[in-house]
Amino acid sequence: MSVTAAEVAARLGLSQSTVSRALAGSDLVSAATRARVRDAARAMGYRPNAAGRSLQAGRHFSIGIVVPDLAGGYGAGVAKRVLQAATARGEQLLVADSGGTGEGELAAFDTLASQADGVLFLAPRAPEAMLRDAVAGFRPIVVVGRSLPGLDCVLAEEGPALDAALDHLVALGHTTIGYQGGPTESPSEAMRCAGVRAYGDAHPDIALVRLDTEGLSAEVGAAAASEVVTRGLSAVLAFNDQTALGLVGGLRGLGVDVPGDVSVAGWDDTPLTRIIPPRLTTVSLSLDDLARAAAGRLFALLADPAQVPTEVRLPAVLQVRDSTGPAPR
Repeated sequence: MSVTAAEVAARLGLSQSTVSRALAGSDLVSAATRARVRDAARAMGYRPNAAGRSLQAGRHFSIGIVVPDLAGGYGAGVAKRVLQAATARGEQLLVADSGGTGEGELAAFDTLASQADGVLFLAPRAPEAMLRDAVAGFRPIVVVGRSLPGLDCVLAEEGPALDAALDHLVALGHTTIGYQGGPTESPSEAMRCAGVRAYGDAHPDIALVRLDTEGLSAEVGAAAASEVVTRGLSAVLAFNDQTALGLVGGLRGLGVDVPGDVSVAGWDDTPLTRIIPPRLTTVSLSLDDLARAAAGRLFALLADPAQVPTEVRLPAVLQVRDSTGPAPR
């Protein structure tokens, strides 16, 4: 026989309404009481009736997240941490992989919008007008990794981190530096390209070269190795860690030492960067902080949808490791 909320209430000497609110994560119940109720419910084997709960509250008790690629460390890492935050509040997380295209993002959102109370968009690439049209009338929406005035956004301060990465390479004596770009439709790619151009304008003695290959995969990075050698570059900043790690492998396959002959830096600070030798120098944004801020904003909007949209910017920090070193003589 299944355990009911009424039985949990009787065990604790609380009203059934208090137990129901506690199990739903309501702030009307103190944190201590919520923890006490959850512990008792778990010990008694209580399982909520999701359908009945949704009908009673007029909510799905689910949130959604659209990610560009679940196989990538960034998307999977953020989704995992949002799942932890959702589970702690008694919410389900619905995940949709957009395939990294604007059309895929809008299709994924259409699917999630009918099943979720709120949606997180992770690094959306759809044109702004299309994205705004798709989400019109649906709230809460929180956009992660892109600034869209009038919508709730959580993103990193990329400019200072980009300058820090290039400053680091220049300080090591590198004067011919390549930039391995990401997808042209990516908002982050547009910001970083602008940042690289601005850095080049401010440092005319440094040759900054955009590589012909672009993308997010290790295969793309490996394919760029021959171009790096042909152009005589001594350092490369890659769009993300996957392409950076692929580039390291491609260079080694050509007999090029990293960092003895070519220094390589990435972006995102995914777990593999701290494991695969040489450990990768990379720009780090705490995925814990990013997921916490994004999920927290979404839950705040679920509690009070009338809040004014806000933009939260988090710091990004350069992590110097073993893949960058002095420029070769």
